[in-house]
Formats: sequence, C-alpha cells, structure tokens
Amino acid sequence: MSGKWWDESWNPVTGCTPISAGCDNCYAKGTAETRLRGKGGYPEDEPFRVTLHEDRIPKPLGWRKARRVFVNSMSDLFHDDVPTGVLGRVFGSIHSCQPMFKRPEHTFIICTKRPTRMQGWLTSWAEQIGFQSWPREYQHVHLGVTVENEHYLGRALTLATTPAAVRWLSLEPLLGPIGIEACVKDWVVVGCESGPKARKCKTEWVEDIVEQCQFSRTPVWVKQLNVGGKVTSDLSKFPEHLRLRQLPGGEA
Repeated sequence: MSGKWWDESWNPVTGCTPISAGCDNCYAKGTAETRLRGKGGYPEDEPFRVTLHEDRIPKPLGWRKARRVFVNSMSDLFHDDVPTGVLGRVFGSIHSCQPMFKRPEHTFIICTKRPTRMQGWLTSWAEQIGFQSWPREYQHVHLGVTVENEHYLGRALTLATTPAAVRWLSLEPLLGPIGIEACVKDWVVVGCESGPKARKCKTEWVEDIVEQCQFSRTPVWVKQLNVGGKVTSDLSKFPEHLRLRQLPGGEA
C-alpha cells in the first residue's frame, strides 16, 4: 500500500537548493538529475535549478473531480528564486478552484522549509484580497512546514503565526526525536528517510510522535518506517499501533 497522502502532484515550479539537514538526500533532486534530466522542462545542464513552468499554472482548472493536490512536490514554492508574480498566479489558480466558479474544490497542500517568506508573501497577498477572505474563504488551502529534527522547530513557530485553515507538520525525513507538544498543528505526517543513503530513524522516535499526536488529538499519517532493515510504506508490515493514516478534519 502506498504511503501517499495526496492524489495529484502539481509542479508549476521545479528545482530547489539545499537549506537544511533534511535536504541532504533529497528525493526530488535525485529524480531530477537522473530519469528527468533534459525531459519535461528539467534543464539538461542543471536539472534541479529553480525553473518556472508557466503552462502548468492553470492545470488544476481542468480537473473535473476534487483531488488532494500536493503543490510543488519537486520544489519549494516559497524559494527566494520564485518571483512574487508567479506566486500570485499560482494562488490565482488555487482561488479559482472553488464551487463559486463552478469548479470542484481541490485541497491544495503546501509544504515549505521557508515559512518566513511564506508568511510575508501571504500577509501581503491577504492585504490585496482583504483579510476577511484569507483564510476564511480558503478552507481548501493547507499550509505546512518540514521539521526534520529539533533544530528546525522554529519553522513550526513561524507557521503558528501564519493564518491558515489547516496547519500541518511534515516530520520527514525524521532525523531525531522531536517534541511537538507546543506546536500549533492540525495534522502531522511522519516517516523515515528512504533511499540508499537513508539515515537512521528509530521506531521509538515515530512512536513518540504518534503518542504526542494522540495526546493532543491531532490526526497523524505514518508514511513509512524502517522495518527489519527495509524501508516500507506497507501498513500491513508496520507494528499494529503505528498503522495510522489519518487526515485532517476527519477526511476520508
């Protein structure tokens, strides 16, 4: 069984640069530099440089059934090299995916390691559209940050002061024990690192995250674990108490 918590990925921007420990074995970078190099808009000479794909921005407008959409699975939407105008057009597409425009309301799930820029840009954008509208009329936009170990908990603190319908934490790759009790969160995704250079992730660390989530009644999605020396997303191979694939707000 797949550990994916989204139905569709949408990459109007691809490429990124490392910013913290979680980037060391970046899956997106590895994929771009191998099987995607020189294809589908990934430059041959530098496939993981930040690249705008203007033709992809309106793509969600054509989807006829509501989907859970992972925004920029191959990049960080709030990278400094993504122009503010591009952010405006991306959010323009997100805005247009609402019943008032006779379109299905997709759930757009955004994750960043650059929450300060996200907060600053959204504050400016909210001033333009009216603070009353954001986030009240944007229940379908979920904002999250990656926190791979205790050192980066500051991202969660910035997220806590960023208005959002749903705030979520991606604890993947989990590189150490993390205390998230004091973090404002509506959902948590946790998982070990995968790939040939995967770093250690103790099952106890994941268990502790699950216990913290259960104590605060926060939905938790256990994406993948190292079971018997092999990384797997197959729930049937997880310890029974870690077979959790919960979504925010009681979504199915």
